[in-house]
Amino acid sequence: DQECHDSDGGQQSSENTMSQSNQSRRLQIRTHTGWMECRHDIGTFASSLLSIYESLKPSEEHMSKQSRLIDSLTKSVTKEWPNAQLHLYGSCANSFGTSHSDVDVCLEIEIGTGSEVELLLRLAEILRGDNFDSVEAITSARVPIVRMLDAGSDFSCDICINNLLAVANTKLLKDYAQIDGRLLQLASIVKHWAKLRGVNETYRGTLSSYAYVLMCISFLQLREPKILPCLQSGYGAHIYHGC
Repeated sequence: DQECHDSDGGQQSSENTMSQSNQSRRLQIRTHTGWMECRHDIGTFASSLLSIYESLKPSEEHMSKQSRLIDSLTKSVTKEWPNAQLHLYGSCANSFGTSHSDVDVCLEIEIGTGSEVELLLRLAEILRGDNFDSVEAITSARVPIVRMLDAGSDFSCDICINNLLAVANTKLLKDYAQIDGRLLQLASIVKHWAKLRGVNETYRGTLSSYAYVLMCISFLQLREPKILPCLQSGYGAHIYHGC
């Protein structure tokens, strides 16, 4: 009897140990150096963070004003260059924008015998003639742009020339955002935190918003099981397009 009692007690003790182990693991996250214990109240932050995320999302009115601005710019540009195309890029187009995001536009155009600077100066003249406000050609920047303000929407807009890599990167981030909604939630909160802390400006030696989004994508790709695939690889692309 004593032997059976000890055996049963040992089994019960083992079950308790396993239960405690499972409970402990639920409060841990895996890092590149091993397991790290989470705060015991980590789950209580979820509703507040999701409320912040919802407040950051651009409204339908915001998106409608953005579309009208692009239509106006397209009319101005195609009068001078009928074959030119305008592409939205950056946070205003990659799904990670907020109601405070500016508008970034890439003008895809055949430059021909002229220079990029000459084309930007001509673009600035056209926009001034079409009554856009505060039009300025900034030709000394690393990426030369025309900066302007649309009075109808109160949007600030930067227009660059043939920066097609940025357009492609925008499409890539938008594809990632469509795979799992948790990426948008995570990246929006991280970007908001970085902005509040003043650590989202590259000219001050910190990271760009784009870099924070990439870090969030990488984080979700490294979970077990993976939350996001790698769309740059053939295998990841196969998973995504097969969804």
